[in-house]
Amino acid sequence: MNRHWIRSTFDVAGGLVALFYILIVNGAIPGVTTPALGLALWTSSFSQSFANVSPFAIHAVNFGYPGTSAMAFGLSGGLVESWLIRAGLDVPDAYTTMVALWLAAAFVGAILFARRMGAARHVAVLAATAWLSTPIVWGHAGFGMLSLGIALLPTYFLPLLVLLDHARATAIFGSIVVAIVAVFMDGYSFMMFATGSLLVCICVCMTGYRERRRVISVVIPVQVVSLAVAYVLYRQYSHYASYDKAPIDFFRAWGLDLSFIAVPTAGVHWLWDLLGLAKARSDAWYYGDGSVWGTTFCLPLLIGGMYGAWRSRKNRFALSMAVVALFGFYMSLGPTLKIDATRPPMPNGTPAFAATSDPLLMPSDAGTISTGSQWISRKLPGFKLMRASYRWIALCLFACWVLFILALARDRAQRVSVGFFVAVILLLAPHPVDAYRQSSLHRRLMADIESNVIGPMRHGVRGPVVAFSPFGNDFLGAYIAARLNLLAFNAGGDKNYAVAYSQWPPDMVRLRDPAQPGQDLGIIRFLLDGTGDSVIIPYFDLFYSAQIWPCNPAGLSPRVSPAFSSTEVDGDCVGAFRRYYSRTIQALNERPYLKLMETPWFAVVTLGDAHRSAAERTRLLSEIFADVTYPIVIAPESAPGAAIQDFLLEDGWYSRENGLVWSKPSAVIELPVPARCGTASCSAVLSFGAFGASSARPVHVHVSAIDDAKKWGATEIVSDVSATQMRLPLPPGSPSRRFRIEISNAATPAELGVSADIRRLGIGLLRIDLVTAND
Repeated sequence: MNRHWIRSTFDVAGGLVALFYILIVNGAIPGVTTPALGLALWTSSFSQSFANVSPFAIHAVNFGYPGTSAMAFGLSGGLVESWLIRAGLDVPDAYTTMVALWLAAAFVGAILFARRMGAARHVAVLAATAWLSTPIVWGHAGFGMLSLGIALLPTYFLPLLVLLDHARATAIFGSIVVAIVAVFMDGYSFMMFATGSLLVCICVCMTGYRERRRVISVVIPVQVVSLAVAYVLYRQYSHYASYDKAPIDFFRAWGLDLSFIAVPTAGVHWLWDLLGLAKARSDAWYYGDGSVWGTTFCLPLLIGGMYGAWRSRKNRFALSMAVVALFGFYMSLGPTLKIDATRPPMPNGTPAFAATSDPLLMPSDAGTISTGSQWISRKLPGFKLMRASYRWIALCLFACWVLFILALARDRAQRVSVGFFVAVILLLAPHPVDAYRQSSLHRRLMADIESNVIGPMRHGVRGPVVAFSPFGNDFLGAYIAARLNLLAFNAGGDKNYAVAYSQWPPDMVRLRDPAQPGQDLGIIRFLLDGTGDSVIIPYFDLFYSAQIWPCNPAGLSPRVSPAFSSTEVDGDCVGAFRRYYSRTIQALNERPYLKLMETPWFAVVTLGDAHRSAAERTRLLSEIFADVTYPIVIAPESAPGAAIQDFLLEDGWYSRENGLVWSKPSAVIELPVPARCGTASCSAVLSFGAFGASSARPVHVHVSAIDDAKKWGATEIVSDVSATQMRLPLPPGSPSRRFRIEISNAATPAELGVSADIRRLGIGLLRIDLVTAND
């Protein structure tokens, strides 16, 4: 009894030490480090927003206004983090603790899996430690929930392993739970789990498994139903209409190069760097990015898997895992086999990365031979979205891990297993000091954002509804809004941004690059219309600064104009933003009815206290409309004084061109009503052309007044390409009048064979004249 207690104590102590090592390697020590920055901010924006509402909230309300935002992935982690925030933890520590808890769950799940395969307790602990300290796990910490999804693969497969032995109710329930957790954790690992589990079920039946009838009647239906329930729940939650499908050349570029498996990358693993056996790689020469070659060195685990497959070749379950390993390896290669494939050099010997039209893609002739997997990546649901092909290697490595455990678990020479897993831990370990410094830096940077941006902004923002300008995929905009419990139009995440943009009012769409001439008018209109209460102009990029705070070393920001991107910033990228926006900030500061708060990191624009009433806002708007004079000749975006036309072109217009602006099938225009129209009956005359109009294809243009009690409307049938005119009444009583223009049979130039342009074009507006009843 005493010996058993001592052994149990050592097992627990050893497990805790192993878990602490795993947390160090993955940068998840609560109160000390944070595993990532960009994805931590994105996930935390949702978690903070959930926490602002209730413990059961699963949609973010603080960004994507006027709608709500669902997490495209990571809800399994974001929800846990929200509970930790409500419990009182600071956001960086809440995120880190959430990651640590899921890693602990993955650690326990891997131990239970190994034990069920017959491994001794100390071997199971070492096996779990080896799995969670592989680069395919810790190397993806910057990708948020992808890392946790891969770490949890043994846990996901555990109920299936139990079901193959006994059809227990707990295992059936566990299958449903892990499928739901997996689909809401990460799409890549869910697809690996779904594919791998179904392959196991099929293979054990085909190889004459002793309980084939039970597998067919119970295990496979349970697995299929679990995966289906999880998928349906996710689709009901996300409501994303579609997902962007990457071209096959993207799958090819992000396929696994065989050299990455065999030769480690310099700067990733301390032992191989010490021995001088690592190779320097960069995206200037290699296809993909650092995650492709920095997470896929796995030769020791592959060798162990091959040895395990040979040693247990008579075991039917081992054969099924061998099939899973082969399938994962095959899919990880992508459509083209690569063996140290590099980008072709330019004549001067430098890589063609900068000169490539799209450096994210790889042509088919850049590899060795076709693998034939392109039809899977093009045709099969789910597989079409797995564009980072190399990540399939995680499924292969999991199967190799299982094969080695299975081969030696019941072997008397347990030392072989111990030695192998210790070797895997040592050979695949990162630089421990560098890993700690990087993850602790992430925590300090999140604290820096809190002290320099979020704290001061609490005192400058007025009202709940805000907008950040310029807009885009705004990781930091969403995070700031959630931390301050605001309602921001901006959203973080490609899918969330696309959904939010589709619901934005025209005033929000106008808030483009604040440094462009006349953009101060867009901000003023946003405030005077009552669309929002504050406009925030950050002196950092709301997406790229979330990856490298405060901004990348060159200070570049693709969101703003090339003029800024090519400016010499002398390392002070925040100051460069401030100087770049200075003209607009000065123009706003000169408006007496605006209140401007400026800090070294951002500016906040609001209406002054005396000008916040509806009547006062209408009066100020009338003054601005008074600056619009007829005739209004459409001018390009860059023309001097042309920005005032953004007041007129509301929803449904493409960018202005030289003397022309195309409408979409439905568009709204607002026309000023001059003061002299109070005594004379005025009309605006629109001169336009209708795209694709001909005698064989007449175009119907219907114009109607918005918010008009008399429901004024008129229709013009255009049957040729010559300019057409329509009169729109401008009755007195308001500074402007809004009209909706609708074209029922609008077409694209591509449809009519004119060009490859896929914009659906309505009318091409040329100019607007003012006439009175006497004209």
